[in-house]
Amino acid sequence: MSRLKRAWYPCVAALLGLLMVAGAGCGNPDPLEVQATEALQVYNAVMAGDRAYELYGIQIATQSTAPETGAILIEKSGAKSYDVFSAALRGLADRPMPEAMEALQTAFATRSGAAKQVAAIALAYLDDPAAIEWLKEVAGDETTSTNAEIMVFLGNHGDRDLVENALYRRLESNETVVRDETFLILGQIRQPWAVELLKKGLAVEIGARRKTAIIAMGETGDPALADQVKRFVNTQGLVLDSIESLGDLGNVEMVPQLRKLAAHDDELVQVVSAVALLKLGDAETAGPVLDRLATADKEVVRVTLANQLHDVRHEVSRAVLGMLAGDVTSSVIRPALLGLEHIGDQSMEAMVVEKLSGTDPDVIMAALDCLGSWGSTAAIEAVAPLLAHDNPYVQLTAANAILEIRARKSTAA
Repeated sequence: MSRLKRAWYPCVAALLGLLMVAGAGCGNPDPLEVQATEALQVYNAVMAGDRAYELYGIQIATQSTAPETGAILIEKSGAKSYDVFSAALRGLADRPMPEAMEALQTAFATRSGAAKQVAAIALAYLDDPAAIEWLKEVAGDETTSTNAEIMVFLGNHGDRDLVENALYRRLESNETVVRDETFLILGQIRQPWAVELLKKGLAVEIGARRKTAIIAMGETGDPALADQVKRFVNTQGLVLDSIESLGDLGNVEMVPQLRKLAAHDDELVQVVSAVALLKLGDAETAGPVLDRLATADKEVVRVTLANQLHDVRHEVSRAVLGMLAGDVTSSVIRPALLGLEHIGDQSMEAMVVEKLSGTDPDVIMAALDCLGSWGSTAAIEAVAPLLAHDNPYVQLTAANAILEIRARKSTAA
């Protein structure tokens, strides 16, 4: 996409919004369209005021489905600042729109070094042959400093020899950080050879140094790895990560062992074990434990519980997160709201709207994320005043929520 076209794209979006506000001579304007136009103006104005706000605006735009945020990402892909355009390029990788592909191809053709790599990775996930071939060349030239994203992509797309040899060498590195990154790469490569290499790497690590390998094993989702992981559920420094991985691996043979751990003296062990049981289908055991822990005296227990339930789509999870969202501590409320957003529970919309009148910006933004993700048109009246909030991050999140609600309403229609 040309620089001129990128510059005009958001302007056209704003112009269209203004026409909708005016009704274009066709009667009264839709109130949601009026709010969306104001939201876009606030979005652009706040981002223009500070680099930190600009980066946050890009960050939330990457998670949005609104066409206006897509236009913002395209515009920012032409920025001079590396952190700005690289963040925008990553966001465009998930945008099924011709303009996104054009912006990525322009960056790939004109940028160099790390900037070109960001564009190439994004294009590779969009099946661009030239970008994929370039990534192979770069991976072949690198050793221990090879970018993790390149290894994950190529490993999942059939380049076993190139990637396996490079990762094997990295596992022999004397640098802990290199080996840890390699374990995490292997955990994201959904291939049998990667699982075998991960097992070999775990075997040579000592003590608590096994932590990252155990986390990576959980990431694979391979039930056969449960036997490898269960050996460490009683090892100091590895207990919680081992239990969490057992829940992620989906091996129901681990249920009896996890039931014993759910009755452990340590409440954090109880949290992770009960959540693992819920993932493995044993809600009968997990439910009462999780209900009790939702009102535990220790804040760290309640925070851990809220974070652990983030990805668990279950009625028990929904109920417990609802309890935690009513906590008195923002460090508990925020992850609870984000968990409700993720599992898509709109039945608690009224409770979430109430959070918008609070004083903690983090809680307000989490509530706005929920309402935007759910497409809650009934919540617009409560969201709109936050466009004038004294916290710029809240303003941006409110603007994004309104644009997201409008986009979801348009899609549903």
